[in-house]
Amino acid sequence: MHSRIFTVNQILKIMKAKLFLGAAMIAAASVAWASDSVNVKFAVVERQNGIFKVIYEGQKPETVQLNVLDENGKVIFSRRIRKANGFMVPVNFSGMEHGTYTIQVSGTSGKYAKSIVYGKTREEAGKPVIHVTRLNEQGKYLLSLVADEASRVSIAILDEANNTVYRESRYGNSLGIVYNLKDVNGTPTFRIKTESGMNVTVRK
Repeated sequence: MHSRIFTVNQILKIMKAKLFLGAAMIAAASVAWASDSVNVKFAVVERQNGIFKVIYEGQKPETVQLNVLDENGKVIFSRRIRKANGFMVPVNFSGMEHGTYTIQVSGTSGKYAKSIVYGKTREEAGKPVIHVTRLNEQGKYLLSLVADEASRVSIAILDEANNTVYRESRYGNSLGIVYNLKDVNGTPTFRIKTESGMNVTVRK
């Protein structure tokens, strides 16, 4: 991936809020993607304070269109990034109305979309937000966790027969981990447990 930096200084005022968008090329240390025959990798990771990071990587430079749509399918933000073969874009929804939004990325390699939910209910407030995303690259999964406070997180990965094939413990309030599970038999299951007693099981 080239080291060219893309800077975006565009502010959109909508719904009595400002949607800030900044773009930067993914550095080698950001996310370790293997070089293979996969053309495109696309993921959306929730961070903190209403920020979602859009991660995109293609094999060759291309003009990429980034759109954010509301739950009615109306485009509320649009940005074209030229001659990019990869980028990481933080999109800030702070001040926007709570609800479901769709983040779209389209280019010559294809069109990709991910639905996200911005805002928490009173019952959800303070609870960690955990997502497991199956990436386009075979056998790779992205686990992300965002919490209000840092804590110890236990992660276990099981194979089709419920055998534990990997286990680790991490500390933090914002985690983004890519796992290579191409050698795991069948569909893997993720079991995540936090110090606060929250247990999440995800089968992907």
